[in-house]
Amino acid sequence: MGEGGIAPLFLASILRPVGTTGVQTHANETVLYLRSVDQPTELVTPYSDPSWLRTPTFGLRRVIDLFHRPSGVRWYRHWHGVFLEGALRARLHNLGPAVVYAQSPEAAQAALGARHAGQAVVMAAHSGESLAPGWIRSGHLRPGDSADRVIRRQEQSIISQLDGLVYVSDFVRRRMETSYPAATRVPSAVIPGFADIPPPPPNPQDPIRDLITIGWMDDNKNHRFLIDVVARARTSGRDVTLTVVGGGPDHARLLGHARELGVDDLLEFTGRVENAANLIPLHSLYVHAARVESLGIALVEALGHARPILAPAVGGIPEIFTDGIEGLVWKTDDVAGATQLMLTLLGDHERRSLMGFAARETFERRFAKAVVAPRLTTFLLEASARRGRQAG
Repeated sequence: MGEGGIAPLFLASILRPVGTTGVQTHANETVLYLRSVDQPTELVTPYSDPSWLRTPTFGLRRVIDLFHRPSGVRWYRHWHGVFLEGALRARLHNLGPAVVYAQSPEAAQAALGARHAGQAVVMAAHSGESLAPGWIRSGHLRPGDSADRVIRRQEQSIISQLDGLVYVSDFVRRRMETSYPAATRVPSAVIPGFADIPPPPPNPQDPIRDLITIGWMDDNKNHRFLIDVVARARTSGRDVTLTVVGGGPDHARLLGHARELGVDDLLEFTGRVENAANLIPLHSLYVHAARVESLGIALVEALGHARPILAPAVGGIPEIFTDGIEGLVWKTDDVAGATQLMLTLLGDHERRSLMGFAARETFERRFAKAVVAPRLTTFLLEASARRGRQAG
């Protein structure tokens, strides 16, 4: 047990501790909150293992990828799991009751291998689907091949052994329970991502740019649509600026597309930025075009910064804002209609102000760290108590 009889809590992730993905943001925000309320907490990743073998082992995957990508996937999953399990085992072996809050099935598998009686493993379900489709979309696996099937079988087994599941949206819960029936038998809660947004400045400045989007640049995020909207606006006589924050494999392709359309002068690609949400108040609207989205922490941050949202009604996005209240729903298969919607809202300062006030109110009521994080803490510690009773 930790100080004062509190079960220590470890967040486990196979990702690097610092990054721009929603998983990394969730993990780091959770750690910061738990430490602020004196809950003994540590973020543990494969990079927490001090072995000198870690760097060459991880690096060898790039060589394997050159010859056989599915083998590269197996190498990545296996060795990241090995080093994460080792790092967790080093922290858990002398402890009694404890909780591991795993950020993926791979992290949960490592935690299940490292724990002993009385130690709970709870998994955050960030997408509700298998990790295999992500590897398929990146071209590393083919649908239905042996590696795809192995990943899905492993995930079924992992989920059945969990002490709890945290879904970031009801959309993710429904998706998960459809794909993995075992999930319906695991204690669970829908607890959205949260953020800690500073209070509005006493003398806020007017936005200096028009649109901003934050996220990994890949096909799912559909940044191409946003560039098409900017180009359509220019042809209608209005230059609209767009700031794209984040890295990703589509950067060069998107920049080339903007140049082809003659709007590269209106775009700013910032790359990865620390505390990217701080850029949101410098813009009039937060825009989003993902084909599917589990929740979207950047949209939550936009609410906190009192900025109206333009986004499609896909995945968990309808759980974040209401069309016409905190923002507007646009259709990503209708560039002309979306452009007109965006231009109308940009030109209506009063409506944007009203939406901004509503956005901030929704954030404070439903997504502020002070509101959401205590629910997560309670669920995790209840899982620890259940595990302790079962072990006893």
